[in-house]
Amino acid sequence: MIKNKSIVIAALARDCAKALENNIPRIEELRAHFTNSYVIIVENDSKDGTKETLVNWKRTSENVFLISQDFHTVTIPKKESNMKPGTSCFRIEKMAKYRNMYMEFIDSLDASIDYVLMIDLDIEKFSVKGVVDSIIDAPEDWGGLFAYGTSKNKIKLSRYYDGYAFLEYWNNSFELKSKHVSFARRYVTTMMYFRPYLRCNSAFSGIGIYKYELIRGKRYYCQPNMVEGTIESICEHVPFNLSIIELSYNNYISRKMKVRY
Repeated sequence: MIKNKSIVIAALARDCAKALENNIPRIEELRAHFTNSYVIIVENDSKDGTKETLVNWKRTSENVFLISQDFHTVTIPKKESNMKPGTSCFRIEKMAKYRNMYMEFIDSLDASIDYVLMIDLDIEKFSVKGVVDSIIDAPEDWGGLFAYGTSKNKIKLSRYYDGYAFLEYWNNSFELKSKHVSFARRYVTTMMYFRPYLRCNSAFSGIGIYKYELIRGKRYYCQPNMVEGTIESICEHVPFNLSIIELSYNNYISRKMKVRY
């Protein structure tokens, strides 16, 4: 147990009812490691039972809060050019809007908060012990800790998943070339063989943990990519995570914080 520490677990949810069956028990197990814990979920437009599952979770567990609205928008727009739809300004503006909803809720809580953990609820599963151990053993200068989330490629080899949210520790630009995502996946997969924590300027891959004092009052936004190519917008996590670097703290990917997609 991480004694005398409080945590807020925040997430977005849409059409992830099956994954919730695995992840809700894990989140409840994780909460037991903290003296105080809160959960805030922002849900929109689900049609698969996600709404009902979250309402039941709220009803049966203490300090679970739910913001549920329907905006009748698609998750990812149709591809109309060589631009990758998942990196469109349309999608990133929408994601930033939803994340800011839970940030505003967290800032309004009348509670002492040490950590904020943000999690993608559509992941297959994550290691509770890995989350706890990552916090306990983290470098002293950490501001953000991120999961080592992996998926399997076409030949069934595991590789780092979220190259879109990743920036090397020396890179703070908003200029992403078209091959950035594939490069980042290879780079992180290779580097994590050799170290328990990989310093970076930005990452996510399913889970991000922040010292709340460093992100209080901060908000997400859409930052257009400054070079032409297949990536229209920078991932919304990148500017948010760079704000921690600006405060002279460092961000790390933790090998123990395993997430499976």
